[in-house]
Amino acid sequence: MRPIRPVSSQESQDRSAIPVRHRWWTRKRRPRQGLKSERGSILVTVVLLAGIGMLLIYSLSSFVGVVANVGVRMRGFIHYQTALHSLLDYTVNGVRQKWCFTPAWLENPTCTLFDANNVERLLLSEESLTAIEVSGTPHPVPLSATRTKKIDVTTPISAITSSHVLFKIIQQLANLGVEGIRFEIERVDNYNTPTKSREIVLQSKVTLILEDVDPSRYPFVEAQMVVFPRELATNALVIANDFNLDAPTANLPSTPGDAAVRPEGGFNAGIKGLRFESPVFVNGDIRLPANANSAFAHVSFVDKVILGGGHVYSATALATPLTAGGAADRFYTQSRQFGGFLGGIEMDPGRDSGLDYFAGIVPASPLDLSNLNLCKKRVHARSDLSLTKASQLFNRYDGSSVSGMTSQYNMELHTGSLDGFKEQTIVPVATSFGSSVLPAPTLNNNGKKPILRVHVGITGYTGSSAPLYARGDLSADSTFTIQMGAPSGGTVPAIVISTTPFTYPGGMEQTNQVDFQVRFENQDLFNVGTVTVAPGMTSPASIHIEVEAYDYAYGQGVNNRVDPETIHDIMKEWKNNGFTFLRGADQKYQIMAGGPVTVGAWQTCSLLNAVKCSGVGYPVFDPSQAPIDMDYAEFDKKCNMPPSDPNQYYPSFQASDWGVSFAPTARFSWGFTEAGTATQPGFYDGVMNFTAGGGSAFDPGAGVYPTFKIHSIVKTCVVTSSANFLAGFLTCDEFIIEPRATPLRIIGTVITGRMVIDPTAIAAGIRWSSIYSPTAVYELREARILKAPDGIDCESPSTPAWHPYPAISFARAMYSCNALSLGALADPFRWTMVDPDCGILSGQAAVTCKSRVMRFAIRELWRRTL
Repeated sequence: MRPIRPVSSQESQDRSAIPVRHRWWTRKRRPRQGLKSERGSILVTVVLLAGIGMLLIYSLSSFVGVVANVGVRMRGFIHYQTALHSLLDYTVNGVRQKWCFTPAWLENPTCTLFDANNVERLLLSEESLTAIEVSGTPHPVPLSATRTKKIDVTTPISAITSSHVLFKIIQQLANLGVEGIRFEIERVDNYNTPTKSREIVLQSKVTLILEDVDPSRYPFVEAQMVVFPRELATNALVIANDFNLDAPTANLPSTPGDAAVRPEGGFNAGIKGLRFESPVFVNGDIRLPANANSAFAHVSFVDKVILGGGHVYSATALATPLTAGGAADRFYTQSRQFGGFLGGIEMDPGRDSGLDYFAGIVPASPLDLSNLNLCKKRVHARSDLSLTKASQLFNRYDGSSVSGMTSQYNMELHTGSLDGFKEQTIVPVATSFGSSVLPAPTLNNNGKKPILRVHVGITGYTGSSAPLYARGDLSADSTFTIQMGAPSGGTVPAIVISTTPFTYPGGMEQTNQVDFQVRFENQDLFNVGTVTVAPGMTSPASIHIEVEAYDYAYGQGVNNRVDPETIHDIMKEWKNNGFTFLRGADQKYQIMAGGPVTVGAWQTCSLLNAVKCSGVGYPVFDPSQAPIDMDYAEFDKKCNMPPSDPNQYYPSFQASDWGVSFAPTARFSWGFTEAGTATQPGFYDGVMNFTAGGGSAFDPGAGVYPTFKIHSIVKTCVVTSSANFLAGFLTCDEFIIEPRATPLRIIGTVITGRMVIDPTAIAAGIRWSSIYSPTAVYELREARILKAPDGIDCESPSTPAWHPYPAISFARAMYSCNALSLGALADPFRWTMVDPDCGILSGQAAVTCKSRVMRFAIRELWRRTL
């Protein structure tokens, strides 16, 4: 055992300076056999630490895997979102263009109302449904089935091949488990989405169908949008062809339909420029100054530009930015060539063909208006008696044969191409007078109203030295019988005059033509003899039948046409015709004409009196009123004559098939205000100057206020330097803004075949917008074009616009203060194309309307993704 060495005081102090935890020597020594246990504990600790390290390494690898998986999923989510929004935008474009979608979600060019994926069927209004029905346009039956509620198409991903327009979008989804795409477009009709006019609310949804994923977790995007007609009046300017912002001169373009603006040598901040604050429609291309030069067109399109099948060119090449994403060429607003497309560009599916014909780009064929003119005359003749005062009652004899003692003469009566028989509200008369020896005639009108009066004069009747007369009011289906003596053994001698309705094969009953028949029954028993005309001279008995037509001038059997001085001496103020029959030695009556009778021809001379007719017949006062062998009832039906049934649906214009195009007659349709010419109605063939003194100036300080102009079609419209405020709807072959030094404000829509604006006018500044521009509404109110009746201030309504029960006077004031009231002044500007909604085809009898919206605009209400 070792001896214990004493510790000095110095060592004690040094040791006390060492921390207790390091004083290993102060610990109690363990027995020697404890070394193995200590080593075992260290081994356990090492193993434990190794296990923890392995666990940490495993956990770290799992974490890295999770992070990597999240990255893949996020990348897939981004791809999903990008693709979904692109697919929805593509679908919305198809809605705007009213496509028929194929099962592969492409446009189907052969589209009908029977196609279940026809977007137009979702957008049908009640007016359009009615037009489809009455026009005979093929449609699903019943009519209510024509308007669909929803389009729902699921397209397999395999159907979107490399030739598919959506292939580039779908390609990035190929390895992300997408099996298909579901497209849904649904019409929203409920109280939560009220509509006030022609707008329709649609909800569209695009869903990606993923493999091995619960359908409730499919990613999708959906949006709700308002779809409404894109009326022409929403545009500030409609150009028939190209809009050249690089015109070399400030002259009117030589090319039909073009508009020209001459650019400056470079940007000039002192030039105020031409600023379009509403959409501009260009039926072709927009040409910008070339990239290579320093020319600058001081024209800015604040709202969108709509191209009808055209493109944007810089000189002769398609316009492209100077640099690919360079700092100066990132946005439309940063253009070195012009003010910019600040509202973007929208592409129509093609040109507006109506503008091509309007501007003469496509020559129109001569328009046959003969049937239309006849239609207008027939309509007006019902109320304007001066049109038919020179008409006549025509007759046509078919050369009927005589059989035995019954002679039958078949004829037709016709009031001409303008006049017509008019049913009278009188009690029919059947009477004889002049002698009591003639039995009273009988009349059977079969319950119908009279359309003509028959006068019968009989000479030679036994027991009467003077002529005897009978009269009857006949309907279009009647029998008038005059007994000519006592019956013999039950056989009755009689004159029987009958009428039957005239119809063309398979046609309708005519209103200006009736069959007329004279029949002499058992004439050998007639109680007649010869007539002494002078001492020692006799003449055979005769029967004179005269017909007076109740035409448009008659009411209750009274003639309202009082103008005898201009009427032929025989016709007087009546529409008369007649026939004279002489009794021969064979006791038969034969027709005696007042002039030569051509069997089967319409006679303008009544067969009344050879002296009066002078052997040649009546002179025809108006050759256009002569009868034409045609179905006038069918013609009137196509000519918009009022229906006989007052409860029948009958619009102002009849409906035409949706497939028809009135483009070739666009100028006829658009000529709705001017007097026009015989060959082109509604056309002002001259220069129309818009001046300060002519209602195109606004100076409230001087009490000068503009007027709203509506003109169509004007050869040349000129905005003079004195005008500073032009408002209206103008359709001009040529639109010219002359040199000026003061700003010009234009509010309205101009449709033009050619246009030029002087550079000085652009330098002075031009603001141009449609009537629907928000700022334009207030300016029109200040200009007193929009004003409420009864002195109500448009800017200070007494009731809020959202009042649930507005007074009628307030509603009227709100309408008068709104641009809608101006849009209603010229219906053609509410069409959606210059290719007319209403028009006439060559040879047609009347104007018809398609009542079809051709172009739509869309405003998105909301969009969400999941």
